[in-house]
Amino acid sequence: MSSVTELLHTKYPLVQAPMNWATDARFVAAVANAGLSEMVHGLAAHERQLQAQLDQVRTLTDQPIGINVVLEPDPAPHMNSMLEVAFANGDDPDDPGCRR
Repeated sequence: MSSVTELLHTKYPLVQAPMNWATDARFVAAVANAGLSEMVHGLAAHERQLQAQLDQVRTLTDQPIGINVVLEPDPAPHMNSMLEVAFANGDDPDDPGCRR
């Protein structure tokens, strides 16, 4: 069985959980650059905001990150589009560690 660091492709076996809108792109990149797994908060008001945060994170780090998407029994109207953005940003054919 692989260790957590091998699974997450991180230096340390720690995950910084998203803290709603407090976890902006700069915070996510700083945590990822420090060797921890970081999560982008995936419940932005609009899918364009999530994509913009992910684009900004990618300019600040090449380290792995995650996207936190809260699944609710009565999902918000934009949930499907948020999931589409999350999945579209989840696969990198050049990086076997980047997967859905």
